[in-house]
Amino acid sequence: MNLESNADSNGATANSASSLDVKNSYLTTKVGDVAVKMGTWYTGDSNLNNGGRQDQRVSLTTGMGPMSVNFQHEPGKTDGDHNEVTVKAAIGGINVSYEMENTDSHKILGLSGDISGVKFAYTDSDSDKANNMDEESGYSLTTDIAGMTVTYQSMESTAGTTSDGFFGTFAGTSGTTTGDAKKLIDASGVGITTNLGGNKVHIRNYEFTTAASGATAQIDTKVIVTRALASGATAEVTYRTGDSADMLDVELAVKF
Repeated sequence: MNLESNADSNGATANSASSLDVKNSYLTTKVGDVAVKMGTWYTGDSNLNNGGRQDQRVSLTTGMGPMSVNFQHEPGKTDGDHNEVTVKAAIGGINVSYEMENTDSHKILGLSGDISGVKFAYTDSDSDKANNMDEESGYSLTTDIAGMTVTYQSMESTAGTTSDGFFGTFAGTSGTTTGDAKKLIDASGVGITTNLGGNKVHIRNYEFTTAASGATAQIDTKVIVTRALASGATAEVTYRTGDSADMLDVELAVKF
């Protein structure tokens, strides 16, 4: 069983309130050869998706020969129940996944592997959102050079997509279908990760365009420094500068 929550307190105004939000609450078990997961959990973040909480979800996973098959069901959506089937297999050293969803006829193809020390990942997604075809794709190439991890990442979306990955967080604006400055149209950039004086340092330089009407490409540079503290906590400092905005963020994560 997994139970995870977020505590949020905002005392800036007299009308603000504190809250305790359950992030993950699910039960896992196994019935024969079928792995079962039931409850509430967050979907994964990526360059093509800003993960969100999925409620009352059921996940069933089993093996079929060389393949892994997963079925997920979530009731109560505004456009009907949400169902998805994902098939995964290794073919010639390449990991292949194919996901089919009933919502918006959504289909996602994923490929990943390692060729001569270069790790690659590719995702292609298409769906029919409100009768407007939305196509998205992204890829990454990563390798180690002289003690550093170097990566190149790229993505594009015809209609704009939420994102929470290499290029930062673009959560999207609720109810907005066009002209959304909080969705990505395309982005690409290079990053370096290394250890320096007990700190893990990430340096990223990337160009991106949002879905805002008439938006032009912007270039940002981001530096992320994380350090494990003696108390078991982890400190993270993020500094971003460039065309979009200058930002300094300090976070302290504590495990109990």
